Amino acid sequence: MSQSPIIAPQLFTASSSIKQANTLVIGASITGLQASTIFKKNGCKVTILDTNKDYQELAHSVGATLAIAKTDNELQDILSSSNFVLATAQNINYSPKIIPHYMLKSLPKGTIIVDTTPSNIDISNNIEKTSSYYFYRNLYFERLNPITSSTLWANNMLNLITTITTNNSLDLEIDYIKPMIFTQNSKEKQ
Repeated sequence: MSQSPIIAPQLFTASSSIKQANTLVIGASITGLQASTIFKKNGCKVTILDTNKDYQELAHSVGATLAIAKTDNELQDILSSSNFVLATAQNINYSPKIIPHYMLKSLPKGTIIVDTTPSNIDISNNIEKTSSYYFYRNLYFERLNPITSSTLWANNMLNLITTITTNNSLDLEIDYIKPMIFTQNSKEKQ
């Protein structure tokens, strides 16, 4: 956010209030929701763009609004007011192209774009640098942190194996999902 020509938080000064920056987070994934929380804490107005309308409650839980752009015009309207764009949407087999190159002209001058995936946003290699937006992408982020990634993966595997084994034998009949779901009834039983 330090690269942006505007200040993100909504601040009150002696002269007036500073307008709140608009953030567009593409994808209501864990990464998208966590980023939305951080943007919201910094005073931004956050919009999460996703294709699943069932994520409405998730978006509200982090202080964001959910947008579903069904047409190019709707997407351009959302982009036209975005000062920060963070793309986190990713499919297991590919990253969908969500913002084509021709829509980037809709962005306000000085927009910061961060694409955390192989290519949610179509930035062609032959494009001249312009002052209308600043683009950042790291295709191999997870490769820069191999020790942390290995530790997290090993911890997940240990917890999974510990959960599905009883008396040193594998028991796949165990309903290991149910204890993870919190309900009012489970609270009363404790």
